[in-house]
Amino acid sequence: IPKVATLRNYPYYDYPMKFGKLKGALMARAHLKAIKKQSSSCVACAKTIASEFKQNSLDLKYIQNGVDIEKFKLLSLEEKENLKLKFSIEEGRKIFITVGSLIPRKDMTTVINGFKIYNQNSNSILLIAGDGFEKENLQTPADDSVVFLGNISNVVEYLQISDCFVSASLAEGLPNTVLEAMACGLPTILSDIPSHLELYDGAKGNFFKIEDSIHLSKLSKEVMQDLTSHKNISLQLIKDNFSAKAMSEKYQNFYMEKLNEK
Repeated sequence: IPKVATLRNYPYYDYPMKFGKLKGALMARAHLKAIKKQSSSCVACAKTIASEFKQNSLDLKYIQNGVDIEKFKLLSLEEKENLKLKFSIEEGRKIFITVGSLIPRKDMTTVINGFKIYNQNSNSILLIAGDGFEKENLQTPADDSVVFLGNISNVVEYLQISDCFVSASLAEGLPNTVLEAMACGLPTILSDIPSHLELYDGAKGNFFKIEDSIHLSKLSKEVMQDLTSHKNISLQLIKDNFSAKAMSEKYQNFYMEKLNEK
């Protein structure tokens, strides 16, 4: 039976950061060994990931992640305001949101610090969806304008009421959370890692150097002054490049290639 495996990270970067240098390196070596045994059946979820594997002499096909644009979509202004009422968020208050595990790789510290610098002259709120062992340390420097939602099942609703999505990740595959935010019409402010840059591929994006909270705060000010144009860029990129339908069709073609090899 033909097998297909999707690779969503580069083990030698991701595992040491998540599990520690020694354990992570051993896991990455085992993972790479397994991939080499059936590399022709492996698909990277991003061009960036495929490029990183190429450093290990693995020439992999890549199919970029896609998002369900029927579920993750832009609401009308009226729908958005009604949903804000559901969550008891006062009218007119701008909402920043970030989604991810509260672990070092996601670097929520930079998100919080950058937002607090920006928010000295604003009345905005930062929503953090996700949980993890760093939560207690992150809550200490935060104030009441930073809200920890924990793990939630209705992420889409929180994206739809928000005005801007932020990610300070140090490493990613091709992040679904960013794609989902863009599909909901959110401008994004992202760390300048290769996987984030790949999402825009020449289009106008808002990128800050990793761990640079001051630059993040400056971009926040710029984006909030022109939300409409940044929103339109997000929606157009999803429509052109990152729909779940487009991803599905590419996988179907790959499946047929594998079947025809038999």
